[in-house]
Amino acid sequence: MLVHKPRGMSPVQAIARLREIDPALEHRRIGYAGRLDPLATGLMVLLLDEANKRAHEFNHLDKRYEIEVTFGVRTDTFDLLGLPTVSGASIDAPSLDAAIDSLVGTRSQRYPPYSSVRINGRPAFYWARRGEVPDGGWPEKERTIRTASVVDRRVVSGAAMVEQALSDIASVQGDFRQEQLARAWGDASQVLSGRDLTVLRLAIECNSGTFMRSIADALGERAGCGAIATVIHRTRVGPYELDQARSLERSPPTAR
Repeated sequence: MLVHKPRGMSPVQAIARLREIDPALEHRRIGYAGRLDPLATGLMVLLLDEANKRAHEFNHLDKRYEIEVTFGVRTDTFDLLGLPTVSGASIDAPSLDAAIDSLVGTRSQRYPPYSSVRINGRPAFYWARRGEVPDGGWPEKERTIRTASVVDRRVVSGAAMVEQALSDIASVQGDFRQEQLARAWGDASQVLSGRDLTVLRLAIECNSGTFMRSIADALGERAGCGAIATVIHRTRVGPYELDQARSLERSPPTAR
């Protein structure tokens, strides 16, 4: 089953929402092939009942994304759910253009510290929350980006980005430093409120396991001013397209 995950939900919460919408699925075994971060939206492939035994067939399918990368701020999660550091540097445009041109190909990619990838038997976020570097350091893994293109370039206000960050922090369930994050973004607003930030929208086709957040962080590093992924939208998984997916939004009541 294909579903369209909205912003702010974890994959487990998305499955719970599906069961609410369709009670016939209440006692079905439902798993998923390829997770999406809480702030990511788009296509999720769900596996029902016996299909869970074939998860390996779906987990390694190529994917297509549209992402927005906002420059001038960096966080420890590489997205809006992290502690922000505001840069005073301007974009090094030639270095950024070279970085975008060099995205296509196969190379090593850093795991985001705040992710569910297991390192030494524990998820990466376990080490990040403790402020520890796992034995052997933060690992990298070879990833392949098949196509990458700039779809749009625009400017947003720093105040608007802070407002979005605070809204996202309030919308995501679970314990992930919400109070600390809200204070940090509130402090950052004093610097960001008078700034305009450059946003690039990119279309990317890649192999499974490629982190969009890491792409944003790497582009910010090359640009010399930091960057985060403010939108991650998955539009295809293997042969499955987003327009085939079922919405997880509740339908309005029918008028009588």
